[in-house]
Amino acid sequence: MKKIFLLFLLLNGINIFAQEDFYTRVARQIDWNNPNARINPYMTVADALLLREWGIYHIPNDNEKRNIMCLADRLGGVLNVYVYGNPPIVISSWIRPTSVNAGRIDGNGRLIRDPSSRYNGMNYNASVGGASRSLHISGLAIDIVDRGNRPLTNFLLRNQSLLERQLLWMEDENSATTWVHFDAGERSTSGRPRGRERIFRP
Repeated sequence: MKKIFLLFLLLNGINIFAQEDFYTRVARQIDWNNPNARINPYMTVADALLLREWGIYHIPNDNEKRNIMCLADRLGGVLNVYVYGNPPIVISSWIRPTSVNAGRIDGNGRLIRDPSSRYNGMNYNASVGGASRSLHISGLAIDIVDRGNRPLTNFLLRNQSLLERQLLWMEDENSATTWVHFDAGERSTSGRPRGRERIFRP
């Protein structure tokens, strides 16, 4: 998957050869003020930064940008396979900061900081009932809508090797009943049921 992601970056004019952590390098090349900028072939800056319950954006710090790019890369490897013959993805939640740095879209369609917003400094994660140690806080987790016959869930249950290959975790389908939660957290796979090593219960 990383070869495909590298090709995507190069085709979009993104310099990947600076002397930094890979995802930090990539994040520095993204135009985070452009809500339509692609962070992988399927997701945009707006997808990652929109705080949907409040209808505003979060302006990320460098570490949050790095984490978003890490997750976007790993997810791309799953979505490259899933997108053929399946419905488009709809994101319900990505970053959920504990101290919001509020942003808005200006008259030129640019994402800018909004210092007058009443949401600055507020805990968005807590307001939506997020766990205190949620990986959404740092940008390393995402929820994708999966209702009805749950095509994404069923796809993943049939193709769990993709989770292993992309170093992703999926929340147990009996806990996440109308969405799929992915994250790039660090957990041990030992002692987990065979064939479900990358599925966890919250």
